[in-house]
Amino acid sequence: MPNPVIHQLNVLGSVVSSTLGKWRGSAALKGVTQPEQPLKLYDIEASPYCRLVREALTALHMDVEILPCPKGGTRFRPEAERLGGKQQFPLLVDPNTGTIMYESQAIVEYLFAAYARRPVPRTYQRSWATLPGVYLGTVVRGLAGQKLSPGKIPARQLHLWSFESSPYSRLVRERLCELEIPYVLHNVGKERWQDIGPARLRLKPGPYEPVPGGKREAHYGRTGHMQVPYLEDPNTGAKLLESSLILDYLQETYARPECPECPECPECPECPECPECPECPECPECPEWSSEGAGELRPWWRAARFRGRWRWRPRRRGGSGWRWRWRPLRGRSR
Repeated sequence: MPNPVIHQLNVLGSVVSSTLGKWRGSAALKGVTQPEQPLKLYDIEASPYCRLVREALTALHMDVEILPCPKGGTRFRPEAERLGGKQQFPLLVDPNTGTIMYESQAIVEYLFAAYARRPVPRTYQRSWATLPGVYLGTVVRGLAGQKLSPGKIPARQLHLWSFESSPYSRLVRERLCELEIPYVLHNVGKERWQDIGPARLRLKPGPYEPVPGGKREAHYGRTGHMQVPYLEDPNTGAKLLESSLILDYLQETYARPECPECPECPECPECPECPECPECPECPECPEWSSEGAGELRPWWRAARFRGRWRWRPRRRGGSGWRWRWRPLRGRSR
């Protein structure tokens, strides 16, 4: 289980992020035509522009295949570059019309025109009043969901029921993006004003009754609850509710620890798939590596980045007086 205090602080930061975004991506519009084939979105969870597209997808109640492309990712970034000609995100691929699009505002306009047959509502238009809150929301979350974290590749896509402004769902989406795990995002936005509020504190008291014929009714009938995030993993048969449990499951099932000494070595001894590499002898870029002796590693206190001495030197130009400065012993032997 994640540290409960840290988890609650992350939830609080996610609430602030949704508040800065004026809780767009909560409600779903009516009269939207759903595509026959799910759309594909090459996405970075921390990107403010990708967030604008996901907010529109929630408003349109559309399911979409999310192909995470964090910085440093190698699974879907080359594919996105091959399709669109450059590594820029968001990138939308609509197999129903053969459309491949960049630019968040153009994607949002296309989605509303093609599937809602209406202009973009003012709430979802990109403007000077929208972008600052989205950028600040990303900063509040500490750019979570932006950089790659080592992980395993699932054989089949996961399924996540969520809506964009859900503070708890955001934590799960961030982790999925960092691990580069593709998943089908099932948007289940709020279909009426009585649904406003957390699952246990909705404006309408009493047992939950979904709108007949809506996506929430289908989800409620299948699972017996209307709470997000909800994750299903066809690879293991896991069906999980509660963000903390989902994060713990993703960490144990798909996350892989990074080698502390040789992150560039594919035969890392920390990798459970490569137990035959005892000391990572093939990694010349390792800061602990010593060419003296086969497979010999320097102790951490004798590594190049730690070798040097303190010297009493004058301050740099523009300063006055003297100070102690660390001078590394470059180009010298051990």
